Amino acid sequence: MNRKQTNTACWILVATAFILTAIVMIQAQRFVDNQAQALMVLDKGSFTLMTAPVSSAEELLYVLDSRSGLLLAYAQDRNARDKRVQLLDKLSVSGEMDTIMRAGAGAAPAANNRLGR
Repeated sequence: MNRKQTNTACWILVATAFILTAIVMIQAQRFVDNQAQALMVLDKGSFTLMTAPVSSAEELLYVLDSRSGLLLAYAQDRNARDKRVQLLDKLSVSGEMDTIMRAGAGAAPAANNRLGR
C-alpha cells in the first residue's frame, strides 16, 4: 500500500470509530433515562399510580386501588445504597371513593365530607 491509501484507510477507520461510538452512546442513553419522572401518573384497570418529589433525594409513589379503596404511599431514598422502596402509610379511602363516584354520576357530595367542599 502506498502512503495515500494508508491515510485514506486510517481516516475511514477513525470515521467508523466515531460513528460506532455515537451509536453506542445513543443506545446506552435508553438505559440511563429509563427512570420514573416525578409527577407521572399511570392509570391501568383499578390501579392508579402517581409519583411526586419530596426532596432532591427522595420520591414518593402513591398507589390507589379503586377496587379495595386503599391508598398506599411508598418512598425511596435515592442516596441509599440498597435502593429499597418502603411502605410509608396505608389509608382506606373507600368512603371518599364512593362520594367521588356519586358526584361523578350527578349526585351531590356529602356536606361533611372532606372532598365535598
